Amino acid sequence: MNVIDIVISEVAGKKAVDLVILGDPVAQNGWKMRILPAFTSSRPILYDPNGHQKNKLRDIIQKELQQLGESIPIFKNTSLHMNVSFHIRGNASKKDVDNMAKFLLDILEKAIYDNDKWIFDLHLKKTSDLSAKTTISITQAE
Repeated sequence: MNVIDIVISEVAGKKAVDLVILGDPVAQNGWKMRILPAFTSSRPILYDPNGHQKNKLRDIIQKELQQLGESIPIFKNTSLHMNVSFHIRGNASKKDVDNMAKFLLDILEKAIYDNDKWIFDLHLKKTSDLSAKTTISITQAE
């Protein structure tokens, strides 16, 4: 997944952010557990198997926002509306929309908004398409 476009505008006096991320949408995998060898620790370690992908994409978004002269995160302590369309190459029924949304919400946190708890209205759509991408529109709530 690569960010292709970020547009920041104002709609009816409220800030709006539109993003297009090229590539097949990624679905969040469940947390994994790993037990380290006995000589280091006997406790299990929980980790996010998507953590590296999330950090890489979040870094790309943050760098593009900095080039646009935007403060990071763009939205702080404000209610948000979010529309997301997942365009999946091939059979869209093979990916759960809720897992794709969780992966995306985690990426945008600390880049676009300070915490996903501020998303009060979330609309998700997934479709089969020839070009794989994710389109996102975020606006301040009224």
